[in-house]
Amino acid sequence: MLALDSTKPLIQPSTTRPSTTESCATVMSRSDIRTLAKAQSELRRSSYPELGRLQCELREDTLILRGTVSRFFLKQMAQVLVGQVLVEKLSDDLNIDNQIHVTMPR
Repeated sequence: MLALDSTKPLIQPSTTRPSTTESCATVMSRSDIRTLAKAQSELRRSSYPELGRLQCELREDTLILRGTVSRFFLKQMAQVLVGQVLVEKLSDDLNIDNQIHVTMPR
């Protein structure tokens, strides 16, 4: 069994300057990792398959939703599902940045 030391960051920040296409790794607490995993899990367990293809990212105090869906309703539903995760966590300090794009089917 792997034991994690809670006093050490799980991901070390990069010491080199990132290029324009890559970013520095951020230090995430266990709580942040659990929140991110739970948010992604909720989207994947949804009865709407398109939501399972969305990505979640935590940056400082913001949970970012990214991807593409075919209806505005699905964009809203993704935000509701992720919002419920934050409510369960009782986290008033996290915001949701919904960057999901809606493309109408042809």
